[in-house]
Amino acid sequence: MQITEHVDWLSITVMDKLDKLPSWAGQSKVLDRGGMGYDTCRLFSTGIRLFSSSEVDHKHIQMSAESLWYVGHDNALDYALWLADNRQARVTRVDLAKTVYSEQGAPYTPSQCLSQMESGKAVTRAKKYPFTRDELGGETLNIGGRTSRKFMRIYDKGIDALKKGDLILATEQPGQRIRAELEYKDKDTGSQVIRDIASGSRSIGGTIKSVVDFPELDGWQQVMNGAAEPLPEKPRPLTDTRKWLHDSVLPA
Repeated sequence: MQITEHVDWLSITVMDKLDKLPSWAGQSKVLDRGGMGYDTCRLFSTGIRLFSSSEVDHKHIQMSAESLWYVGHDNALDYALWLADNRQARVTRVDLAKTVYSEQGAPYTPSQCLSQMESGKAVTRAKKYPFTRDELGGETLNIGGRTSRKFMRIYDKGIDALKKGDLILATEQPGQRIRAELEYKDKDTGSQVIRDIASGSRSIGGTIKSVVDFPELDGWQQVMNGAAEPLPEKPRPLTDTRKWLHDSVLPA
């Protein structure tokens, strides 16, 4: 059995001046149209996209799973943290993935996770968990809303890759390669999550378990391995009452 974990997506908004990306980003060309609310999109040979507009100073960097593999995860994380420390950048989205592969079949499946959700045995705040099974037998369980701050997907990565034309995984059977993937969108705490992962003080499995956990599913526990590690609390603005308490009660 093989178990791997990695950062699978990075989106970074840079508020300060940014003239160019590092050389490992590769050669680039300007596309015919922009995106993400920006007028211009520059596409690099590694798949990285840099969005910008003449009307605003800030820029947006998008690194997909493929581009992260091309440039190297360590390079990407180090650069994201350098931007956060030196260019007023914020990591607005980070995807965390943990994948298990076994020729005899992964130790847990999306349908088993669905059963845990339906029986009330899952530990999560999510109320929505749509499930699908495609014509090839690939299962997908979505947990939470796609536009929410925390969105989970548990799915058959081998079948998903096959449908996208990945011939390397073309011989895999349904249920052999299962991935749990957390899509986390928070401009206030995303950089801290990356910093914790880069330093080794946060595990991807533990972070995933803080969003959804299946205590009675042995295969899930075997793969995720360890306790839940809560995500950073989103800063809350001081209301008038809380501000009065803060200013009046707390010592100077």
